[in-house]
Amino acid sequence: MINRIEGILISKIPFQEKHIIGKLILRNGKRATVLFYGGRGSLKKKSSYLDLGHMIKVEVAPYKRDSSMVKSKEWSLVWAPHKVRSSIKLFFLLCFFMEVVDKIAPCHDFEDEDFSDLSSQGIFRVLSNALYFLENREARGQMVLFLGKLLLHQGLFPRRDICCFCGRPFSEGNALFLVPDHGGFSCVLCFDRSEKVDRDIEHEGVVMHCFLGDVVEIEYKNFHFSESFNASISQSLFHYFCYQYQLRPESFKSLKHLN
Repeated sequence: MINRIEGILISKIPFQEKHIIGKLILRNGKRATVLFYGGRGSLKKKSSYLDLGHMIKVEVAPYKRDSSMVKSKEWSLVWAPHKVRSSIKLFFLLCFFMEVVDKIAPCHDFEDEDFSDLSSQGIFRVLSNALYFLENREARGQMVLFLGKLLLHQGLFPRRDICCFCGRPFSEGNALFLVPDHGGFSCVLCFDRSEKVDRDIEHEGVVMHCFLGDVVEIEYKNFHFSESFNASISQSLFHYFCYQYQLRPESFKSLKHLN
C-alpha cells in the first residue's frame, strides 16, 4: 500500500475527543478518507493545518477497524489559501468547490500501488487552480468558471458546434438555448420542439455559448471576466452540471450563500 499521499482537504468531522476524519482529493483526482490522530487535540500547530482547502502531505497506514479509510502517522502543510478566509463570499465559494468535488470524485483504491488510473486527474487540477485563483481574484464568475472547467475535463461539456435537435451548425446572431437533457444547445428553429427550455433565457443562452468557448480556449491562469459578464449564467450551468451527474441542486448546502 502507498504510505504517503498528498491532497486537498475537502471535508472534516470530529472523531472522539482529539481526532478528525478528513477527506482529501488526491493528485489523481480521487477521494481518500483519512483518520487524523490528534487532529483536534492539544497539538495546536498540527490541527491548524487541517482546514478546508489546505494542501496536505500525509504519511498513512492501514486502519484495521475500517478498510474504507487509512490512518495518519504524520502530516504537514504544503499550501493554504489564506486570503479566502478574509472574505465571506470567497469562503462560501471555497465551501461550494469542496461540496462539488466531494460529490463527483471517485474513491481511491489504496491497493493501486502506482496510482495508475488517472481518469479523474482533471478534478484535482481544476480544484487546485480554482483555490489558487480565489486568492488573487474577485468572486464574480469563479463559480461558473470552475463548473465549466470541470465539465470540460470530465468529458461532459455541452456540445457547441451544432444544434442538439436538428444537427445543423449555428448561425451567428441567432438565439441559442442550453438544453441539459440533450447535452448541448438548441437553435431558435428547434426551440418550440423542446418543452424543457424556458423562453426567458434566450439572451442567456447566447452569453453562455460564448463563455463556454472561452472556457475551452483560455487557460485558468489567463482567464479574465469582462465588465459585461452576466453572473446569472452561473445558475444555468449549475443546473446543467447537476443534470449530468444526477445530483439534486438543493443538496448543496453552500449554494444558498452564493446567490
